[in-house]
Amino acid sequence: MKLLLTAFEPFGGEQLNPTMEILAALPDRSGMVKAVLPVTFDGAARVLEDLIVRERPDAVLMLGQAGGRDRLTVERLAVNLDDASIPDNEGAMPQDAPIQPGAANALFSTLPVKALVQRMREAGVEAAVSDSAGTFVCNHVLYTALWLAQERFPGLRAGFVHVPFLPQQAEGRGKPSMPLPDMARGIEAAVRALLEAEEGDLPPRALEVLRERFGGDALIALSTLDGGAPAVRTVNGHYENGAFYVVTHARSGKMRQIAKNPTVALCGEWFTARGVGENLGHPRAPGNEALAGRLREAFAAWYGNGHVDEDDPDTCILRVRLTRGTLLSHGMRYELRF
Repeated sequence: MKLLLTAFEPFGGEQLNPTMEILAALPDRSGMVKAVLPVTFDGAARVLEDLIVRERPDAVLMLGQAGGRDRLTVERLAVNLDDASIPDNEGAMPQDAPIQPGAANALFSTLPVKALVQRMREAGVEAAVSDSAGTFVCNHVLYTALWLAQERFPGLRAGFVHVPFLPQQAEGRGKPSMPLPDMARGIEAAVRALLEAEEGDLPPRALEVLRERFGGDALIALSTLDGGAPAVRTVNGHYENGAFYVVTHARSGKMRQIAKNPTVALCGEWFTARGVGENLGHPRAPGNEALAGRLREAFAAWYGNGHVDEDDPDTCILRVRLTRGTLLSHGMRYELRF
C-alpha cells in the first residue's frame, strides 16, 4: 500500500496553511509520500497528476484549509465546477466553469469516508462527514483526482479532508479553530486506517494462509481479456498487502490486454480472485526501488538467471490489486473483500 498525502500552500492573504503544518508534524512512514500543492487551479491539478504518474500511489488523501469549520471534515464528493469567490495565488478566478467539460456533474470519494471519520473520533478528535468541498481549488483537485482514477489510473482511490484554522489564524476573527496537535492526531489516525486497509479487514487466518501460500514465489494462473475472450497463462507471482506482483515485459500479450481492459482474474492454490492490473513501470524506476528489491528476493531462484533483463527498458512490474476473492483452507471457505 502506497499513500500520497498532500497539503496546500497558504492562500487568501494567510501567512500559513495548517495543512502544511500537519504534514510537517506527521512522522515519515514507509508507504507514504508527502507533497505540497500550489493554490492555483491549473498548477494544483498539474502537480497532482505529475505526482500520481511518478509515485504510482494506491490512494491519495488531500488536505485543505476550510476557515470557519470547527472540526476535521471528510469530503463525500466533488462537483464538476470551478466558481471562485477569491482569486487563486496566480490571480485566476474562474466563474461557473466545468473542471472537465462533458464529465459527470459530481464524483464520489473512493476512500471509506465514514470509517475515516470514525477513526478520527476514536483518536479523540472532532470529525464529521461533509457534503460540500466548495468550488475553489480544494474541490478542483478532489474532482481531478477522482476523474484521473476513472480515466487513467484504474484502482487509484482518492479523498479529501478539510481542516479548521489554527488558533493563531482565528485570533481576533471570531472563527473556530483547532490546535495543531489535535489536527495532526486526527490525520495520523486516518493515515493509519488507509495504510492498514489493504488487509486490515481480512480474517486473520485467511490473511495468514494467503501469506503462507503466496508470500514468496508462487505459480498463479492469470486471466486477461483478449477481444472479449479470456486469455489465461501461468506466471510467477508474489503476494503482499492485497496485491499480486509479477515481473514481466511491457510488450507482452497480457500487458497489451491489460492496457485495454485492466480487469483481470487469477487462480492459485485453492484461491480464486478478481482484481485490477496496472503497469508500475521498470523495476529501477523512481518509486519502485523498495518493491523491486523485495521481488528480486522473492524470485531469487530464477530472477538473476537470464529470466529477467533489467537492462531492457520494457521490463516492468505488473501489480494486480485484488478486489474480491475466495480462499479455501482445511474445510473453511473465506469470501474476501479487499
